[in-house]
Amino acid sequence: MLAEQNHAPSLSADLVYVKTDKGRAEITQRSNGLDRRQRSLLIMLDGHKSNTTLAALLPGEPVETMLQALLALALVTPVALATAVRPAPSAALATDTAHSAPTAPAIRIDAQCLDEVKAMLIESARNCLGLLAADVVRQVESADDGDQLLRCIGHWHMAMQASKRGKDVAHAQLEHIKRSLRAAVAV
Repeated sequence: MLAEQNHAPSLSADLVYVKTDKGRAEITQRSNGLDRRQRSLLIMLDGHKSNTTLAALLPGEPVETMLQALLALALVTPVALATAVRPAPSAALATDTAHSAPTAPAIRIDAQCLDEVKAMLIESARNCLGLLAADVVRQVESADDGDQLLRCIGHWHMAMQASKRGKDVAHAQLEHIKRSLRAAVAV
């Protein structure tokens, strides 16, 4: 275990992280006992936001500590390591097709539920976020599958909690969205 910690990437560098297969499964299965903040951070990791960007989005939160915990649980990996470790698609097929990663989204949501949740997110963003709603709405409108929608929900939730009007309703609306998603995924 100590040897693994010595090889962990330094968070002082500006790194971008992605969820591993285990990390994507954690979002639906909740099997690693993450707290609310760690789970929110895991959802926000999209392969585009660096750890310094995440720290700016989550002021006052121990982002580096949470990232280290997610790394230790093998729920995330730095993008540079993710691309270096994965063989090229043709090499992966040639070596062992049984172990190749699926390309389908980890979270499957039917189109009707996707549209309903997107509508809830957009309406609440427009009602509570003022001028800041434009970025959230753009992201939500572009979500085409469950994985993208979960990233949008994380971004939406952080924006709602940071706003004066949104923080009072963010938790209740998030619970309503979770119930809708659970019902859609359970079907």
